[in-house]
Amino acid sequence: MEHGQYVHFKLCVKEATQVHFAIKSHQGRAEMYIGNHENPFPSKEKYTWSKVGHDKLTVFHLDRSFNLGYYYIGVYGQGQGQVR
Repeated sequence: MEHGQYVHFKLCVKEATQVHFAIKSHQGRAEMYIGNHENPFPSKEKYTWSKVGHDKLTVFHLDRSFNLGYYYIGVYGQGQGQVR
């Protein structure tokens, strides 16, 4: 992943349960932004949930923004590196 670039993923949630998101930076730093059906391309400017400076995020089914269906993950690269 290049510095200043986004990589987007999507995940389908079919059950009302907690959803765990995790990333691992091998070099540099990555920021994770999550969107629900209202935000299919989350970014640092617009997101439903975010985790900057940490590598894990959990969304609980009792969260008011939780919904069944697709969740969208935007990973923003800070510095040269690889993200998984």
